[in-house]
Amino acid sequence: SRVQHFLLEHTHLPEGELRRADMRAAFEGLDRRKFNEAFLLRNCIVHNGGRANTMFARASETQIGSAIGFKNGYVRELLDPIKQVAQQLSSIWLLPL
Repeated sequence: SRVQHFLLEHTHLPEGELRRADMRAAFEGLDRRKFNEAFLLRNCIVHNGGRANTMFARASETQIGSAIGFKNGYVRELLDPIKQVAQQLSSIWLLPL
């Protein structure tokens, strides 16, 4: 995913490749579709006035340019994979080598 690639490329990991491997492991078993949809949603809200852009429309089966609606439980559904990665990443830096 774009987010995983960004973190791997732009996060300073002084311990080197071992921590980089741990970071990759934090994304294993993740619902990548929902993870990516969450970040695409964020981009639409911040940069597109809450309207679906091409990438979000493709990921969520929404019409391009339509206002993004929030059905019951939608945000929680998108936050779950983000929280999962956050917990995994925080455990990487809290554990000594």
